[in-house]
Amino acid sequence: MADAGNKNLNYHRGQVEFEAGSRFDVKGRQGSVHHDRYWNDAYFNALDTICATAAKHSLTVAEVSLRWLKHHSQLQVTLGDAIIIGASNMKHLEGNLTDLDKGTLPKDVVGAMDSAWAEVKGVSPKYFH
Repeated sequence: MADAGNKNLNYHRGQVEFEAGSRFDVKGRQGSVHHDRYWNDAYFNALDTICATAAKHSLTVAEVSLRWLKHHSQLQVTLGDAIIIGASNMKHLEGNLTDLDKGTLPKDVVGAMDSAWAEVKGVSPKYFH
């Protein structure tokens, strides 16, 4: 998802047609739930912020996400926390692992992630009910 010119993202604000069975296909139960939960201005505004800042550093949103999780989140390896990597093919897996080997993000990218969270936290679902 995003609008700010990040070409590697599959979903865009205003999009109304989705591949059958995809995560936002409203004809399916899971797609309908995902669409209702995430398809709103708060999430797209947050992604616009992240994409614009990431682009200044030639970073993808996927890379920013993985590096933020590894270096800037509250995950703690000493407590057994870990990042679970998924991939649809070997090239995707190798890219994710390469990105995880990179260092901390530039301060303005971390700031964009913080701003994005501030944008969505009011509409973000609670996972611990």
